[in-house]
Amino acid sequence: FGWTTDEAVGQPVEILMPKRYANQHHHHVKAFHHEPTSKLMGERGQLYGKHKNGQEFPIEASISRVNMNDEIIFTVIIKDITKQLEQIKDLHLMQARFKGIFNNTFQFIGFMNPNGILLEINETALDFAGITESDAIGKPYWETKWWTLSPETQKQLKEAIHTAASGEFIRYDVDIVGKEDTVITVDFSIKPVFDASGNVVQLIPE
Repeated sequence: FGWTTDEAVGQPVEILMPKRYANQHHHHVKAFHHEPTSKLMGERGQLYGKHKNGQEFPIEASISRVNMNDEIIFTVIIKDITKQLEQIKDLHLMQARFKGIFNNTFQFIGFMNPNGILLEINETALDFAGITESDAIGKPYWETKWWTLSPETQKQLKEAIHTAASGEFIRYDVDIVGKEDTVITVDFSIKPVFDASGNVVQLIPE
């Protein structure tokens, strides 16, 4: 907040907050006498603190109440979350960029867990099959529209998923089914994704 201890001690707590919050603060403190002994503040929206120079910044705050010798003491813990919010914003931007690439590629691509349950699939693949996400997400990949050409095709895929889940890259040519039962031959692959310990955590069918 930019204040020294000598400057801040003895001052009203309102020096740490924008003026628009002052009246709300008095009301909340008064109400807190009758509420639980601890509470996360800002449940109705983002809170902001005020630097000594007048600059505002986003904060996360919690308040607790303690009775000491018949005197009520309030303790407030405040954390500057500017960097945290910036990281969240950057993450959302990265996700948006990924989605843009993921859904605009000419390839059919998705994500499965090691058991072959489809977690995500791009719009190119969905459009080819004439289905929506609800028709495929959360289902065994071999039971989805693309793989209904024959039991043999589904069996081959199940075996490929099992092998890929052990860490091996799989690639082969196969016929898949689209809308109006269109059949095309594709160069199909399954790439395992590993965590830091070397365990397979996801599979990428493409």
